[in-house]
Amino acid sequence: FVLAAASDPAVAAKSQGYATAWSPLGQKTINGYPPLVSSALLTHTTFEPGDFIVSFSGCKIYSSQEVCNQLFLNYFFQVHSLPALADDPALQPWL
Repeated sequence: FVLAAASDPAVAAKSQGYATAWSPLGQKTINGYPPLVSSALLTHTTFEPGDFIVSFSGCKIYSSQEVCNQLFLNYFFQVHSLPALADDPALQPWL
């Protein structure tokens, strides 16, 4: 990362004053919400496969802790295999 590169007008115009490796992302791409939360809050977008992070903040406001736990587990097991995790002693209380 070199700040001096921003003094070049062509680089500065292309990067809009930010580091050239930086790129803006929409909130949905990095912080989508389960449909239960996003449907209640019009400013929140729904998580879809391919998004990076699913956020559960605010989930307990719209449902119970048990529902939020099941939502979390549903998303968790979309990317993790239960048999692969079953042998981990640290996870035994939750499996």
